[in-house]
Amino acid sequence: MRRLVTALRNRGIRRTGQSIVALADDRLFDLRYGIRTSGIKQLAELDVRGANRDKGIWFQPIQVRHLRRLLDRIPMESRTSFVDFGSGKGRTLFVAHLCGFRKAVGVEFARELCAMADENLRKFEASTGKKSGVSTVHLDVTEFEVKPEHSVFYFFNPFDGDVLTKVLSAIEKSLCDTPRTVWLLYSNPVHRNLVEQMPGFVEVWRETWGTEKTIVFRFDP
Repeated sequence: MRRLVTALRNRGIRRTGQSIVALADDRLFDLRYGIRTSGIKQLAELDVRGANRDKGIWFQPIQVRHLRRLLDRIPMESRTSFVDFGSGKGRTLFVAHLCGFRKAVGVEFARELCAMADENLRKFEASTGKKSGVSTVHLDVTEFEVKPEHSVFYFFNPFDGDVLTKVLSAIEKSLCDTPRTVWLLYSNPVHRNLVEQMPGFVEVWRETWGTEKTIVFRFDP
């Protein structure tokens, strides 16, 4: 009750109600597909690959409802290949598949989270009865190769500005090599100025639901 009163005082009735609905949706999502994508993990608890442990943020999944609202506004012709940097237990990848993406790849540097994502994927595909085009790679994001097929990039404030700069540079290089329309979704956009400084990237809308806020950018060649 104290937490509810505090939330009402700080967020107001509308946003508190949205947060409650989102939490229920998250639980129902996991129950429906027999998976476990909720919960917060601190990096100190995890076996991390690469040299950027101290530059990462703790694991916390995006709310299912918030992500659906975002992806539903992406044009169908752009729903080809979705990339989540810091993909955790795989929730965003499953939602991307359900929203019509042909492929969804997650990049995650914590071994335990990759193992959880792989287990969730097996259960998700067993529940849906078909292959999903979802995959996870155990890799430091600075080593990930951005490919010409990648059309939508997602970040939930997974790391600091230094790492984000390197990932954005890889995206920018890919766009120079293979010009194409891409979308970049940045939730809890602490370092949004780094995206705003990228040539050609334009903010197209902002989405807020409950406690979560996302800025959506588009690049057109």
